[in-house]
Amino acid sequence: MMRGLIKKRRVSAFTLVELMVALGVFAIVFASAFYCIQASSRLIDTARHHTRAAQIMQSEIESIRSMAWANMTSLPTVSTAISLDRVLFDQTVYAKYTLTRTIEGSGNVRKIIYNLSWKARNKTYNRSYVAVYTQGGLYDYIQ
Repeated sequence: MMRGLIKKRRVSAFTLVELMVALGVFAIVFASAFYCIQASSRLIDTARHHTRAAQIMQSEIESIRSMAWANMTSLPTVSTAISLDRVLFDQTVYAKYTLTRTIEGSGNVRKIIYNLSWKARNKTYNRSYVAVYTQGGLYDYIQ
């Protein structure tokens, strides 16, 4: 009679199939998270380059803005490569940037065009800044 009152306990555990499914789901979640981190790193890097490009060109236009009209009109009108080493501290970071300046126009109006290019992640990026400088002042805008 005692025998009927004692119940056997069944030990429950995960089966091999359940473990494989759980590992598959974990692998998919882990791979997705890794891809998202990698994509966000690329976006941050691209944003950093565009910010540096804007800062470089703004610095150059400020140096033009501080020139007297006679000095500005004596600058070459052909496309001229601008050396960045005179304004930047860390040359290793800015070595990949190439800046050119072109000055167009005559009389009391000059159009100053800065083109900056750099290569990152096997892609070439370009950014330009156009400023119209008149003998009475400077009006600029970013394109």
